Amino acid sequence: LRTASRPQSTRLPVSKTFVEGEIRMHSEPEMRELALKYLEIFRLDFRQRIELKQKVMIVYAGAIAAILGFVLNNYSRNPEFLNILWVVPVLALLAAGLFADHMLASIGLTKYQQNELQPYLRVDDRNLPLWDQHGAMNDLTSIFWTLQLGQEFLICLPSLLSLGVLCIRFVTKWGVLAPRTRALDVFLLVCGLLCLGISYTLLIKVRRATREFGPGVI
Repeated sequence: LRTASRPQSTRLPVSKTFVEGEIRMHSEPEMRELALKYLEIFRLDFRQRIELKQKVMIVYAGAIAAILGFVLNNYSRNPEFLNILWVVPVLALLAAGLFADHMLASIGLTKYQQNELQPYLRVDDRNLPLWDQHGAMNDLTSIFWTLQLGQEFLICLPSLLSLGVLCIRFVTKWGVLAPRTRALDVFLLVCGLLCLGISYTLLIKVRRATREFGPGVI
């Protein structure tokens, strides 16, 4: 989410004051104020991204619960309702993509905070520790990884269970299925497995990318 336009340069202007011709560079106090403004924008963007990720996960969990509930309530009346489960791997892939996009954007924001803003937030020639680098955050590392594992579990498990149920049905009814129906089920099963594989790969790559940042990017 863009909250303010960014300057063309990826770095803030230099902090030393000098005059060369008619060009006057920013002074240290000016750079500190500018860095604080950028830090405020960063925090707002980061907060909005966390809220968006939470909403996406809630909507995904609600959609999965609604699909599973509908199938369970209507399966005894019409077993064909089981075909609705083919939608679950697609929803999982969508959720994994949005989750990965959030985490990668958070990594970019965290790197920007560390590399571009922190050098200008100094007191007595010492950089102030940013909130995600504070020593107290180390105590939250295990909680962070447990939470991320739970989110990955929530995304992948419904897809895995749905494909397992559909695969069992496909195997048990292989002899009575028409050739066209059999080919369609094979195609859908391959597509579902591809969606599950891509979702899992995305989540694993994101976990590896966030390992060095810890709780600061969740």
